[in-house]
Amino acid sequence: LASDRLRTMKRHEAQRSFFGLLRTGFPQVSGVLSFGKPAVLLAEGPLVELQRLVIE
Repeated sequence: LASDRLRTMKRHEAQRSFFGLLRTGFPQVSGVLSFGKPAVLLAEGPLVELQRLVIE
């Protein structure tokens, strides 16, 4: 039962989009995201949150 739940959680994380990660994982960060070539992310927010985003 626990292994099924872990598998479901991993599958959900694999299906989450980058945009979804930004919205749910970094709610204090705002900005503009362009998926062109090259892709660009212009973000603003608390420094600690921005550093966490860069590491992610």
